[in-house]
Amino acid sequence: MLLTFLRIVTEDSILAGISEVQDFLRSNPTEGTILDFSGIEEFQVPAAFFRNHVNTRRKLVAPDKPRVAVAPQAVVYGMLKMLQAHSEPSRTGPVVVRTREEAYEFLNLNAPVAFSPVYSRATES
Repeated sequence: MLLTFLRIVTEDSILAGISEVQDFLRSNPTEGTILDFSGIEEFQVPAAFFRNHVNTRRKLVAPDKPRVAVAPQAVVYGMLKMLQAHSEPSRTGPVVVRTREEAYEFLNLNAPVAFSPVYSRATES
């Protein structure tokens, strides 16, 4: 599964994305999830959000399936690495990489991978 974030990323957009993924995974099993932040223009998420997200211990759908986050931007990469570090004891955070190719490698997928959209908020505003 590929979840792509675009334009401006906020706490609400991250929570909405996670909720959509959780709903999708309940009825569509996958071998892993890629959260791709490559296409964002602005990242409006404070570090406290990630600390609080880890501390709430949300129940994950398919916790045994790998999750990887693609974050080429320094700030986003750093924030997600912090989430990964805080999640380490429970192993619920995503592995953080800089490129989608690294994500494919982590998930043992042959690049390029063809993903079909099942839902998009790109046309909503």
